[in-house]
Amino acid sequence: MGDDASLREAVEEYFSRLSDHFLSLGQYRTELTGLVTAILQFARKNQIRMDEVADPYSNITGMDRAAFEDWILSVCLDLQHRLAAARTSSGVSYVDSARSIVMQNYQDPDLSIGDVCKSLGVSESYFSGVFKKTTGESFVSYLTRIRMEIAAQLLTETTDKSYVIGKKVGFLDANYFSYVFKKQYGVSPSRYRKKEEDK
Repeated sequence: MGDDASLREAVEEYFSRLSDHFLSLGQYRTELTGLVTAILQFARKNQIRMDEVADPYSNITGMDRAAFEDWILSVCLDLQHRLAAARTSSGVSYVDSARSIVMQNYQDPDLSIGDVCKSLGVSESYFSGVFKKTTGESFVSYLTRIRMEIAAQLLTETTDKSYVIGKKVGFLDANYFSYVFKKQYGVSPSRYRKKEEDK
């Protein structure tokens, strides 16, 4: 998962070590067959189709070392790019699913990143990194922001008391709700409501 340059370096190093062992032609081909097999297994394990490598074993016998090295490098680069794209795609999918979970459960005071990760079947560390990279904010910040935006909307559209609105967006403690709201909007919930009414 490094960059193209580090992959090129790894392939060159592999072939350099291979040539240092003074293998017979048969041993050399066996080694290369093992390499191709490992690449295909890695692709399959990561659910990436390698259609252009459909019959790689027939290529081994007809290539000299330089041609085979170039071929392996191009296959590995292709695999690297596909793997990066697949990870990006699945990361975006996790973020979209997490957003949906938040919108359906923001009123639950116990909603946590652990619940979301359990629902998605991913680790918290992986999810946290993907979420932050995709959205630019942590999951907890996102959850709090959504709750505060909904609370602000309820303050302007209903006559519910602040503590009732706090409970509706997942805050059982009215004082803590007011504290978080003020931190987000710079004013208390009651001041916010009055300000919006005066507009």
